[in-house]
Amino acid sequence: MLALRRDRMSTVRRVIEGLTHESLDGHTEPVEGPGWPRPRSYPVRECLLVVLNEEWEHRLYAERDLDALEACGAGSG
Repeated sequence: MLALRRDRMSTVRRVIEGLTHESLDGHTEPVEGPGWPRPRSYPVRECLLVVLNEEWEHRLYAERDLDALEACGAGSG
């Protein structure tokens, strides 16, 4: 699981490093097929903000869970 996570983080890092003002102002190409969201063009800047917000929320959950695990471990010793 950690190797997969590192791979995804590396992919996002490469995308972010390659961004320019012009690409941030661009729009995505619609991807046809089933699923959500519906196929349409999205602002690249909006997509990036969604990814960064999701990462932030996952970090908050991980820190909360680690704090809870540490608290349980401290009481069992």
